[in-house]
Amino acid sequence: MSLWLNIVESIFDMRFSLLFSILLASQSLAQADTPVALEIRLIDVPMTSAPSMTDPAILAKAINEAPADSSAELFVSSLQDFDAEVGGVIEWLSATQFDATELPGEVHGIIHPGGMPITTQTPTAYDTFEVGTSFSFIREKWDTAVSANQRDCLGLVDRSFPGGDPIPMPRFNSIRASSDDPIKFSEEWTVIGSGENPRDNTVLRLICARAISAIEVSLGREASDETQIRSLIEVFEIDPTSAVPVMNSITSASDHSAARNLVGDLVAANSAKVLTTHFITQPTGTIVRQVSGDEEIYPTEFDPPELPNYISGEFKSNGNHLGTNLSPTTFETKLCGPEIQLEATAFPDEQLIECSILYRNHHVDLLQQFGSHLARLYMPYFARHICKTLVIAKAGKPQLLALFTPPLRTSHLDVSKTSSALDAPTYAVNGGPRIAIFLTTTIQTTTP
Repeated sequence: MSLWLNIVESIFDMRFSLLFSILLASQSLAQADTPVALEIRLIDVPMTSAPSMTDPAILAKAINEAPADSSAELFVSSLQDFDAEVGGVIEWLSATQFDATELPGEVHGIIHPGGMPITTQTPTAYDTFEVGTSFSFIREKWDTAVSANQRDCLGLVDRSFPGGDPIPMPRFNSIRASSDDPIKFSEEWTVIGSGENPRDNTVLRLICARAISAIEVSLGREASDETQIRSLIEVFEIDPTSAVPVMNSITSASDHSAARNLVGDLVAANSAKVLTTHFITQPTGTIVRQVSGDEEIYPTEFDPPELPNYISGEFKSNGNHLGTNLSPTTFETKLCGPEIQLEATAFPDEQLIECSILYRNHHVDLLQQFGSHLARLYMPYFARHICKTLVIAKAGKPQLLALFTPPLRTSHLDVSKTSSALDAPTYAVNGGPRIAIFLTTTIQTTTP
């Protein structure tokens, strides 16, 4: 009997020791965080040289020498176990429903060639596709689950369907790299995805990534309720050739003073400009939201043009003018302007601030014509910039939250033209000005 009791006590002691170890481990993990900086580059290389990119030295040389007008950069600072997201895209509208062409019920009179009253095939509903470059990742120390996406619109292609006019529809090209299981990153460049350049089949587009110094930071006690945090958020537009030097100046995952100083020099030299600046003061441990901008109202559904059931007369040219106008029936509203949500907690002993931040900015990039020139239907294309991340910032030290390459519009429809043909704007998903977002925080203790 005593033998069984000893065995039971031994098993209990083992389980208790294991449970206690797990509790200690979870407590230590809760008090420690790992700042992470992940950098992604999209470059084009000749197909003939692609096999040599397995050599880290050759890959690094190709990345460093990639022309700014044909490459893209993405950078984000974050903490482990946080789903970070960064990127710039165009919300591309594409018609998904059309009203078929219609004829009047009865036509009496003389109809000359090309004079038959008839409505054109008119789009009445739309869907949105994102054109541009973005990526998200979840980091656990050196293991990272990454999703990088680039979608390009190659223009409009006439699609012919039975019983109707040819319908111009967009043709997209996508390059995606994602991993369900974490990838181990080091400070050497790694190719995580590739795809053929949609405009040149002799060129391969590579998606490359590397990590920048992950150093574990231990957080002590949280600040008292009387502590306030002051934050400065700065958004810059940087010349394409200056983005790589800015990122190369970062040697620590938590102090990016050299990068911010370089951007300041670029602004002074007119190679960068300030887009927006935001000041936030908040008690520690609280969430603050700031919104500034216009509410853009735009139609999403329409009543198509209609012709009378009975018409008579002499028709020498197309009789569309006899029909009703295209009439919007449903509208949506989108906030255009910067939107910031910031949750900040101070740790005064270490002079560290944990910041969870969401920065989002929409603006109307252009008004695009849909339907025939007679319909005169113009719909907005929105550009969207987003940065969602969680960082530990040193008090008084600037930190580069994100850097990305939004699409650059290179042409668009001339709204004064009278042709009924549909044109599409063209964008360069690589090579445009880069957007950089910096955060600087300070801790202020108030006396009640």
